[in-house]
Amino acid sequence: MNARLGFGIATAFKPNVLLMDELLGAGDIGFRLKAEARLQEFIKSANALVVVQHDAGFVRKVCTKALYLRDGEQLFYGNPDTAISLYMRDIHLRRRGV
Repeated sequence: MNARLGFGIATAFKPNVLLMDELLGAGDIGFRLKAEARLQEFIKSANALVVVQHDAGFVRKVCTKALYLRDGEQLFYGNPDTAISLYMRDIHLRRRGV
């Protein structure tokens, strides 16, 4: 319920820049679908939307640019597919202990 309320409040206004952290990580599938639709409408009219997100599908579908950070250090900024590839490579290497 907190996620629904927070999302509703965050998208009720039209700020110059909107920051959202893992905005669709909670809630049932119905909420997620409604939230994604509302977010798409918001993106069309927003000046800038900054989303912290680990969902690669969401990043590919929504983002025009991606910033990949590791341990607070910028490793990449640019094409979302490239950022996702770097992130996935790093996760794979970490799991292998490299």
